[in-house]
Amino acid sequence: MIEVKSVVKTFDGFTALNGADITVPDGGVYGLVGPNGAGKSTVIRHITGIYRPDSGQVLVEGEPVYENPGKKALIAAIPDDWYYFPSATIADMMKFYRGFYPAFDMARYEKFREVFSLPEKTPIRRMSKGMQKQAAFWLTMSCRPKYLVLDEPVDGLDPVMRRQVWSLMMSDVSEHGTTVLVSSHNLRELEDVCDHVGIMSKGKILLERSLSDLQENIVKLQAVWKPGETPALPRELSLKNGRLIQNPVRELESCRGARVVHQNIPVCGEINLPGIQGRILDMTVTIRPTGPEQYRWFRIRVAKDGEHETIIRYRPDQGTLKLDRIRSGLPRDIVHTRSFLVRYQEGAIKLRIILDRYSLEVFVNDGEQAASAVIYTRQEADAITFEAGGSALMDVEKYDLTLDGQEV
Repeated sequence: MIEVKSVVKTFDGFTALNGADITVPDGGVYGLVGPNGAGKSTVIRHITGIYRPDSGQVLVEGEPVYENPGKKALIAAIPDDWYYFPSATIADMMKFYRGFYPAFDMARYEKFREVFSLPEKTPIRRMSKGMQKQAAFWLTMSCRPKYLVLDEPVDGLDPVMRRQVWSLMMSDVSEHGTTVLVSSHNLRELEDVCDHVGIMSKGKILLERSLSDLQENIVKLQAVWKPGETPALPRELSLKNGRLIQNPVRELESCRGARVVHQNIPVCGEINLPGIQGRILDMTVTIRPTGPEQYRWFRIRVAKDGEHETIIRYRPDQGTLKLDRIRSGLPRDIVHTRSFLVRYQEGAIKLRIILDRYSLEVFVNDGEQAASAVIYTRQEADAITFEAGGSALMDVEKYDLTLDGQEV
């Protein structure tokens, strides 16, 4: 556990931290959110043992972290301005990290070579910002830290690599119990991955809660504008027929490769479709009844092996969509689940499903419900099946995702 207790830090009369209190529980993902200048980076430098507090305590597993090599060895960090030696290559920095971290895993380092595909003998200073950030993740995650501390971690990464990096981190959380502390000024970026959230402003923590408690306090507001006075909206939101909607992940459309289309496919029981499998894919599925009678449920299994399976379930009578990560066998344990209410559109529901080797993201009805869910898997899309209770018709449009002409 990481604990920050009533920490005060000043620089030349400026109070950067003013009694900050943070508790990061083990084995989860803690999101530290706040505007620029709130003190997030200063807190992180205290947690990693770089700064000594003027007053208060910063504890890792109950011990002060400042000038404590034993506790620092458990922590690996990627700051916003990641440091590397001026002429160093990735191979050089690997030797440096390996000398400091007893748990550095060379087998994991070799495995990540395929994930990041970076030139190991090219000086890091000659790489782009995005490539440098990938190198930082490659080296840091090879340290197998117990605590992974990240400051604005995905800035500079393209959309596909951003998803892969999040997926790798969440895999470590689920498989190895890694504790992740991540700071960002964007709560929307963190809400699908965080267990706990701390909101920071002016050197203090204003609110610290589990994400489930925070979501229970969300309220719906209705806003009305006069004609011609529609406000400017962020890229991920837009207005359609007077309603605020969440746009699907349109950045991935430029990465689309091979396309497969199936139309008016009757589904009664379980079926498989040719050409649907793929390592990483962007798939739109439209489901509708065959006649006046409604199908009772619809289910899509997107990844299955001998140990786990990931399932999308929709029940039109309840209006619920659920994403379940299930451990196979008896009893069948739900490892991870997300659910929300959905609405029909003229008797049909449209799902946009984005799947990579570790995660599944779903948007409903072109994002008109401003709702999405992410559930982390560990498999590729090597087994996709569709199943209906009753009779339904289905349209499927699938793209493999590519990057720089290579399938990712």
